[in-house]
Amino acid sequence: MPSVPSGSSLQTRAGTGTGPLAGEAMPSVRVGGAAGGHRALHRSVLAVLVAALVSVLGLAGAGPAAAHGEPVSTDPADGASVATAPDQVTLTFTDKAIALGTEVKVTAPDGSVVSTGDPQLGPTTVAQPLAPARPAGTYTVVWRVTSADGHPVSGTFPFAATSAVGVAAPTQSAVPSQVPSATPGAAVASPSAAGPAPTPTASADPAPSASTGRPSYWLVVGAVLVLAAAAAALGRRRRQALGAGTDGGADSGTDAARGTGTPPEQPQP
Repeated sequence: MPSVPSGSSLQTRAGTGTGPLAGEAMPSVRVGGAAGGHRALHRSVLAVLVAALVSVLGLAGAGPAAAHGEPVSTDPADGASVATAPDQVTLTFTDKAIALGTEVKVTAPDGSVVSTGDPQLGPTTVAQPLAPARPAGTYTVVWRVTSADGHPVSGTFPFAATSAVGVAAPTQSAVPSQVPSATPGAAVASPSAAGPAPTPTASADPAPSASTGRPSYWLVVGAVLVLAAAAAALGRRRRQALGAGTDGGADSGTDAARGTGTPPEQPQP
């Protein structure tokens, strides 16, 4: 067996029992093992990067879906009391709203709807115009807004106005309008009052009939009295005539007895 110089790498491997057998190419074996380790390391790093990227993308995709537009504030504020109702109601959200499905309804104290036109959309606001005439009292706002992600949110809140705006002049003009309306009312009442007036006239109609009956009654009574007076006068005349005839007969008899005088007259019927 040839001698091996001391300190050579081959002697060291043989002495330790870890070196390769005769005829093996040691350098090639070492190079192949290093390349496999690098590839495994690269795969591990790549897997970690892919997992991190997937996680980031997942969070980024879930963020908009979970972050729906939520109300932040309102103007007027919920339950606030203002001097006069504003010309618009404004709602502020955390996200932009879209026109589809967005609606704001404002009801006045008298129950009338004072919201007019479509809501005006801003970057994060929704403004609803109100009618010019806005009475004093408590208003109710009912809103429904669609967020940019298509998710609808809704709610309601009240606010109060201590003074009216745009309705004072019509109210004052309404007072004179009521006064003339009362005047025609009185005019209507006077015809209605005059209506019963013919009733006394109608009731007076029997009065003439009664009065006409009275003259006829008195005429009958008068006629009877006249007839009675005439009969009495006639009887009185007849009695007078009979009395005169009796006196004349007596005188004529006396004269006849005496031989003087005229024959007595025959009494007239």
